[in-house]
Formats: sequence, C-alpha cells, structure tokens
Amino acid sequence: MKQNIFIFHGTEGHPGENWFPWMKEKLESEECEVIIPQFPSPPIVPSKISEWFDVLKDYEKDITENTILIGHSLGGVFALRVLEKLNHPVKAAIFVGAPIGIKPILNYDRDSSFCGFDFDWENIKNKAKNFIVY
Repeated sequence: MKQNIFIFHGTEGHPGENWFPWMKEKLESEECEVIIPQFPSPPIVPSKISEWFDVLKDYEKDITENTILIGHSLGGVFALRVLEKLNHPVKAAIFVGAPIGIKPILNYDRDSSFCGFDFDWENIKNKAKNFIVY
C-alpha cells in the first residue's frame, strides 16, 4: 500500500510555497502519495476553521491509519484539530513551526480566532502513533 501523506499550509499559504514542492517531489520519488490541499486563507479577513474542514471533506476517505499529517504554521494547529476529530489514529503527525505556545506569537489574535488554543490533549495523544515537532 502506498504511503499517504498530507501537508497542510499555513496562514496566507498555498501548495506551491515554502518547502512543500520540494518535499512533495522527494516523497513521491519514494512512491508516496502526497496531498497538499489549498485552504482558504485571505490576507486581510481570517478564514474560519470550518472552511478548512469543508475543503478536507474531499479527502476524508484518504485519511487512514497509514496516513502521515504534516502541518506547517497554522496548518499544524489545523492538524491538531483534525486529530481531535478522527475516529482512528494516524501513523504520524509532524508539526513544523506551529504557533502553539506563549504570546507573543505573530498573528496570535488572528490564529486564536481561527481555532483557539484549547486542545483536547488526552484525545490527541491517542490519535497518532508518532509525533514530531520542529
């Protein structure tokens, strides 16, 4: 079975920015399927997390126990929300520069309005077999 990997971009992001194309190319050369959804993220009016979940609905069947989730910046916060909602664990969750911590974080108020920073950590801990934080 092909390894299934999702990369979630951050605020004002898109699939063609940062290290995403490089990572996608490297992973696909290892026979992985890489999905980088385009989430709404307008620069002035913050998007709503419900809008990101609406986009993810198209991929729900692809999130299995063999899936790896990679979240960059606000995409890491979204990955935590995805883990909270799953009925099964995923293979791994990787967080790159996720804005979770002590203020001041650039765009803290904006990110907080996106999803808040209160997480069900006990639930999340059981939703990935491996966690990596960069």
